[in-house]
Amino acid sequence: MKKIILILLSAALALLLCACAGTRTALTVGKNRIDEAEYAFYLNYNRYVNGADAEPDMKAVREEAVKQIVRNEIVRIKCREMGLTLTGEQKSKLKED
Repeated sequence: MKKIILILLSAALALLLCACAGTRTALTVGKNRIDEAEYAFYLNYNRYVNGADAEPDMKAVREEAVKQIVRNEIVRIKCREMGLTLTGEQKSKLKED
């Protein structure tokens, strides 16, 4: 339960940081730019997951964060190419969660 709350709080913090100020681009996947705040979210998430018992290996944390970002951006790009969208019901469910 604590892990879920921590992940949700980290996501909320990342969204807050994104909304507060425009940040510089940290990565680019195709034409999509990933800003520093989103990259920081993935780093913090992976640091927590990989270092739950001990100090995490930051090289592995960075590599995993980049892998996740690239994978997620490829899915977004492919969804746009295929014209896939969320239904109103799915969007409202996401807002609830």
